[in-house]
Amino acid sequence: VKSASDIYAPLSGQVIESNKSLLENPGLINKGAESSGWICKVKIADIQEVLYNLAPYTTGLAAASFTSTSLTPVTSLERALYNDEDYMLIPKKIKTKGYARIQTNLGNINVELNAKWAPKAVYNFIMLAKRGDYKNVIFHKNIKNFMIQGGDPTGTGRGGKSFWGHDFNDEIQGPLSHNERGILSMANKGKNTNSSQFFITYKETKSLDRKHTVFGKVVGGMDTLDKMENSPVDSSNKPISDIIIADIIVFIDPFEEFKRTQLLEEQKQKSINYKEDHNTTTWTGKSLIINKNIQQNSIVGKYLKQNNLINKIDKETTEAINKPIASELQKKRGKFGNFDNW
Repeated sequence: VKSASDIYAPLSGQVIESNKSLLENPGLINKGAESSGWICKVKIADIQEVLYNLAPYTTGLAAASFTSTSLTPVTSLERALYNDEDYMLIPKKIKTKGYARIQTNLGNINVELNAKWAPKAVYNFIMLAKRGDYKNVIFHKNIKNFMIQGGDPTGTGRGGKSFWGHDFNDEIQGPLSHNERGILSMANKGKNTNSSQFFITYKETKSLDRKHTVFGKVVGGMDTLDKMENSPVDSSNKPISDIIIADIIVFIDPFEEFKRTQLLEEQKQKSINYKEDHNTTTWTGKSLIINKNIQQNSIVGKYLKQNNLINKIDKETTEAINKPIASELQKKRGKFGNFDNW
């Protein structure tokens, strides 16, 4: 079990949100403890109802209660729950691809967004676009035969924040690669420092794989990308004439589609539950389960009575058949001393 120093458990007993690396790597839980040989393995799924948003880590209340005198001791393991956003941002949870249009002063670029393998990057990009954070933001770096970079509201390459207000982790475990012209990827300052900045490649640059999060690609407007690449730049690779993002229009938001599907499923389940409840009560609220049981008992009783009658007939028939035989045997036994018939 993770120690209290490894998992932060608030005194209020609310679900923890720390140790986010466990979201992507559930196998890290108790990894060190298993190697030391002292861990007591417990199948948590056997002691807690399985929910759709069950997290691969516990709330940490058990560990915290053993190390804090201000908490009531807790001896059972309780799995934490993802909130709706964290649940959506689990890799491979969203299968639908998103689509958006980057409107610039040189033309439009249509991009396909891969939420299956880079859900956080796609969600961040979409939410910033919807919030208008990319409006009138310039592409501050343009390197011919390499890439063009933008998304920094300050226009310096040193600014920008994610939708959550802080940097988020890389998503580099999937099959996506910088394997062609027009790849949409996250710019960063190092490992797990993704914010609002992104870049579009001018050619295959696989050297960036496992260093930058690929979250989409250009599917329309390659002529606009050509204009960008051929735009003159200064000694710092900044376009001499500003290349401006007028706006980013989201056509298909895969997360909204997912929420809509989830809502329909919930409504469907509620309808099923309502019908089941409605079929077991009258309009006055009287339960029909008792009547149903009585009806079932009467049906069962009917067959039991029939079985008893059949058993009674069989018994009487058997007795009637066996009675003459028994009487005859008794007569023969009574005359056993007479040898006249031998």
